[in-house]
Amino acid sequence: MKGVDKESGSVSEATSDVKELRGNMGSYNDDEEKVTDQLLDRTDSGTPPSDKYYMVYLMMTMLGLGQLLPWNFFITANEYFTYKLRNTSHNASIYEVDDKTYLQITFENWFSVTSMVTNVVFVFVTSSIMHTLCANVRMFGAMSTMVVLFILTVIFTQVDTDSWQVAFFVITVLTVGILSSACAVIQASLFGLAGFFPQKYTSGVMAGQAIAGMFASLASIITLLGTQDDPLQSGFNYFLAATFAILIAIVSYLAIPRTDFGHYYLQHPDERTSDHLIAAKQAKGSGIGVKKEKPPFIAIFKKVKMEALSVWMVFFVTLSLFPPLTSNVQSVNKDSGTRWTNQFFIPVYCFLMFNVGDLIGRVVAAFIQWPRRGSYLLPLLCILRVGFIPLFLLCNIQPRGTIPVIFNTDIYPVVFMLLFATTNGYLASLCMMYGPQQAPQQFVETGGAICATFLTFGLAVGSAFSILLVSFIISV
Repeated sequence: MKGVDKESGSVSEATSDVKELRGNMGSYNDDEEKVTDQLLDRTDSGTPPSDKYYMVYLMMTMLGLGQLLPWNFFITANEYFTYKLRNTSHNASIYEVDDKTYLQITFENWFSVTSMVTNVVFVFVTSSIMHTLCANVRMFGAMSTMVVLFILTVIFTQVDTDSWQVAFFVITVLTVGILSSACAVIQASLFGLAGFFPQKYTSGVMAGQAIAGMFASLASIITLLGTQDDPLQSGFNYFLAATFAILIAIVSYLAIPRTDFGHYYLQHPDERTSDHLIAAKQAKGSGIGVKKEKPPFIAIFKKVKMEALSVWMVFFVTLSLFPPLTSNVQSVNKDSGTRWTNQFFIPVYCFLMFNVGDLIGRVVAAFIQWPRRGSYLLPLLCILRVGFIPLFLLCNIQPRGTIPVIFNTDIYPVVFMLLFATTNGYLASLCMMYGPQQAPQQFVETGGAICATFLTFGLAVGSAFSILLVSFIISV
């Protein structure tokens, strides 16, 4: 426009950009327009809205919790499935090892294989097609599916399935497969969503996932203490709690874009630059309810490859050891006959301490980010975690071949587990925080999904490698 100074021209140009952005995002209702106008004022002043009471951070944590708590409770309900699949020809105890049925012995293997295969497939599929389906469709579709599955599972806890155990088992395995697929869709979408926000919000998602594991471990220990003698009631409580966790996650997802902070970052994904309005114009269509252009996957992978390969290494090492090997580390004082050395050592040292250490690492990553983004120290530290493999192999793993036990007191596996778990949570969080922000601003979501895909591949390859390690320690 003629007759205006440079500053006035910039304001007019910025206003035009926002109008164009509004047009690309579709029609707004009056409330949304008011919020947008308020955000414009904040943007012009260079100050983004604050996250009041850390509400969005807490919501991201609840999304992480809601994604993994259902699955963690599912695999924690060991007594429930052992009871459901027991030998019904006579009144046998579910604890009688010699009387276990084939389904009792193998159901965890079936769950694990089914979960791993479907998870890997659907994380890859979601990353490939996420540009064709808006995030709302992916997230609501997956979370609604999980709610239906868990309502069905809750009903089964009150149904006598003794006369059709095989059919119940098949239905349960199918449920595991669909549930794992839904979790994969949510995971890929969730890390993409977190990529729109400052780095610590990805840490919030990671912390929620760790809290889910810790809750499941505590539930397992409480059950072991004998506070829940009825396996059917125990299963009912697990699955009902999981259902509520998913519902809370749905509410959190709905609430995030309705906050000033969430709305701002979802429409201005590159707040790292000073010119927010130009970033919004370049990232048009980046809102969670809008389809986007097909992303150039190879080009994006080149941007995030260091973080993607690093998070693969973190979870490869972790799943190589945890839980197949770490859960076989026995107390060196097991012959003492105490409940601690016989019943509680493994649940506390292996599962509870891993989840507590993992949570500590993920929370610390929200406040301390070292090494910095782009530093080659990050992949180096991830590779150095391979050193935990010989450390645990030299603990009191039983059964074992002729390899001597070097670390022959209980303090060693405890210390190793705390370091192992904390580095897992901390380094994985850094990788998932840095990765999406390395991608071009309009493809932040795809960058997060690619990192989530490599995370899942790390889980799969690590699980397969753990079989070789178990065979090695037994035979050598």
